[in-house]
Amino acid sequence: MRDYIGLCDSSYFVDMQSVTGEIPFGGRSNQFLHNEGLAIILYEFEASRYFKEGDLVKASKFKNAANNALSFLIYWLEKEPVSHIKNRYPIDSGYGCEFYAHFNKYMVTTASWLYVAYVLCNDAIPVCDIKEEPLAFSLSKHFHKTFLKNNNYFVEIDDNADSHYDTSGIGKIHLKGAPTPICLSVPGTATPSYKIDGENIIDFSIMPEIIENSLVFANRDNAKYNLKKLKNKNGIVSALYDIKFKEETINLYCEINKDCVNIKVDGKNEVLLMLPAFSFDGSSSTKIINKNNIMEVYYEGYVCRYTSSSDIIPLNETSFNRNGRYDIFYTKGNKCLTVSVKIEHV
Repeated sequence: MRDYIGLCDSSYFVDMQSVTGEIPFGGRSNQFLHNEGLAIILYEFEASRYFKEGDLVKASKFKNAANNALSFLIYWLEKEPVSHIKNRYPIDSGYGCEFYAHFNKYMVTTASWLYVAYVLCNDAIPVCDIKEEPLAFSLSKHFHKTFLKNNNYFVEIDDNADSHYDTSGIGKIHLKGAPTPICLSVPGTATPSYKIDGENIIDFSIMPEIIENSLVFANRDNAKYNLKKLKNKNGIVSALYDIKFKEETINLYCEINKDCVNIKVDGKNEVLLMLPAFSFDGSSSTKIINKNNIMEVYYEGYVCRYTSSSDIIPLNETSFNRNGRYDIFYTKGNKCLTVSVKIEHV
């Protein structure tokens, strides 16, 4: 198990970057564009530092990270009308924003960060096609995150989320080149410190559940996530958690192989897994097809396909995060349950 915090090597900051160029989720200002602007500053600074030290491999690694973050930022800046946050709700709606997070304020911040990055940029640093090595690592308990990166897929897991902004569980699954919210970019919380377009009855992420009169999800104070094992072997990266949940222990396993993300849940009794389905970005609706054990979400030329070992069932609840609206589904199995998540261009 790798714990980067406290090490002098700043490469962990690149390793935490999604394959899409996005920074990790979590906390107060997440999903605002100025985050990637600041990230580009740090990447350019480190690229120049390593270049001066003669370490061209690390210099190129940070230069590539800066370019990836910039490409991601341009994707959002080219949308009309431009917004300071990663959704398509009208700017004056304040959707996804704290009361002070105004467009005029945060777009100035984004522009300022990009100017600083421009000043720091050194075009003499070579941009190499560096093969991304598979990664499976965790941060310290203070940052409570686990990251998996492999074959153009990226997964981020939060095991002790701040309920004002996030929810424990699998909160980000990205495919390189695909629209970031089509599966998840950030979880949703029932007690958001930002404005949403309704009321969240439940928290949501991809997380285990049990049935106790009604569905109970493994989040908040009722569940304690414990990272048991990280693996990076034979082209597969994975993380295994045991979750103390009510009076039960449920195992949550997540892996990225060459084709998709696989999730497995097992316990002594019936086990369930929540599956949020992206439905609306503030301007456009997705197309959701749910039949038997397969659910598909179509958005911006891509499909996110969930394939379960059991039927996928609508919870008939709608919840919101900073990116937009999600319809909540779940799937269940007797003692064991598997779900694959595959994102493809269509």
